[in-house]
Amino acid sequence: MKKIPQSMIVLLAASLAVTAPLSASAASVLAAATQESSVAKADTKVMDKIKKGLEKANRLLPYLKDYPIMEVELSEKSQLIIVNKYQSEGNKIPKVTLSFDQETGELLGFLQVKGTKGFDSTYPPEKAKEVAIAFMKEWYGEGLGGYQVNEIANEGKTSVTFHKTVNGIPFRNDAVILRVNSEGHVDAKATDGHRKSVVLSKQPNIEFGDPKEALPKEQVEKMFASYMNPVYARDVNGQVKLLYRPKLGEIDARTGAFRESDASQSQIVKFQSKGQQPTAKTKEEAAAFLAAKTGYDMTKERAVFQEISEGKEINYLWQTDSGIIGSLYVDKQTKKITRYQVLDSKQKSESEKKLSPEQALQVAVTELSEYLPANITEMMRFGAEHYAQYDHDRQQYHFQFSLIHGGIPVEDSMVMVDVDAVTGKAVLLDWRVPDFGTLNASLPDPKKAISQEEAAKIYLQKHPLKLYYSMDEDSEKTASLVYVTTGENEVDALTGELYRYGQE
Repeated sequence: MKKIPQSMIVLLAASLAVTAPLSASAASVLAAATQESSVAKADTKVMDKIKKGLEKANRLLPYLKDYPIMEVELSEKSQLIIVNKYQSEGNKIPKVTLSFDQETGELLGFLQVKGTKGFDSTYPPEKAKEVAIAFMKEWYGEGLGGYQVNEIANEGKTSVTFHKTVNGIPFRNDAVILRVNSEGHVDAKATDGHRKSVVLSKQPNIEFGDPKEALPKEQVEKMFASYMNPVYARDVNGQVKLLYRPKLGEIDARTGAFRESDASQSQIVKFQSKGQQPTAKTKEEAAAFLAAKTGYDMTKERAVFQEISEGKEINYLWQTDSGIIGSLYVDKQTKKITRYQVLDSKQKSESEKKLSPEQALQVAVTELSEYLPANITEMMRFGAEHYAQYDHDRQQYHFQFSLIHGGIPVEDSMVMVDVDAVTGKAVLLDWRVPDFGTLNASLPDPKKAISQEEAAKIYLQKHPLKLYYSMDEDSEKTASLVYVTTGENEVDALTGELYRYGQE
């Protein structure tokens, strides 16, 4: 990210009259700026390019007058010009960030950050809609640029989403989201970061699916029942509930099947559990175990060792100035090892990667099989990207598994494995699982549950399916029809009530 020299900031601030009138000292800085290198002259062109966009921002955002200090950056990665405005020198928060197109200087979006924890708006949703529409008219003209209101979100996050429409159907990839704060000001304008952004007016050659090919919504609603997945989950009070959790994402409107690239994957994985119970009574034994399992020898590292008591466990911990590099937990009474992790600070490149996702999964299963109780022969694997989440910075695969009871995953019994894609070693292994007998006694009886069909009807009353166009993942020119439902609710399988974690 390249920052524009302060002299150029003074030039722009003076020309737009967003700060005090140009002083003598500022004028001298400006005079000196005209003698700078060709780089500075190029920066002058940048400032001229965004002049109209900043004038527009000052007109539409009255609170900008409270942010007189300006810093300008060029983002080579996003091809944007970023303007950060602050209330005073040396204080980076509160601020307003404005983004401009590097080619045209067009103002694309903005975000006000006040520095308070999170974002909470008390502005009424219907009034927020009026504010947002008025803002869009100011931004795009009376026709709103072809956008229409499609979604209004509240619950402390008051925002209004506008979509371009094609054949009367909203286009998910061409969206404008306006956030309205408690004062009734629009303090953010953005696109939908979950999907690749498309500006239809600039990319008019996209082929859109024929609306006649879409299945009737009523038919897809019936099919949606098969996507209500049962799961045992513990609430904030520690009570285990049996819930129907909807699968979310985009449903192909022609077939009623989920577009799998938009949904996380899961699968039943078989284990040949051996129930081994290794122990470590000293730091030397702990270090030897870590070296054997991960390839990292803590005794050869210049690390400070600590033995920390944490409840019923002892944490053998090694750390350097850069942070923790190794950790191993043992039970205080039995000295049985329950989990471990090593953290390698060395940078690894993608070219060093040796394991495929399938191979890494096999490593995870083999390592877990050593220590899982012998009566655990299968678990449910959760994760995105088909087999696992992948950390490109560390070159590691992350896997999560949970126990299964009667074919239903038990969320509270999650075990985890991280596999180094370069060394092929499990660098994190946590095989703690609850006692099966005690666990089974606490689980609700699935025979008393309502049907998937009933659960789907309850859920869709609150979060109905909506028909959209959405860009195909493997094409830059094709948009297909999809049904979408979004929401943070689940359905209590015993009571039929909508449930949301934390709102009991």
